[in-house]
Amino acid sequence: MDKKDLKTAVAALTPIGGVEADALRAWHNAAQARVNIQDALQALHNHALAALAATGGA
Repeated sequence: MDKKDLKTAVAALTPIGGVEADALRAWHNAAQARVNIQDALQALHNHALAALAATGGA
């Protein structure tokens, strides 16, 4: 796993349960929120680029 791959880390830790899950909950929730925001920003960026391309960049 790449050191900067937060999405993979969150996915890897999602199935953990019990005491371990309790210990990770705050970090996991914050990390999942960050992944969601990064995904939304990437989608917005892609949409903006597509709109610029469709209008010739004007």
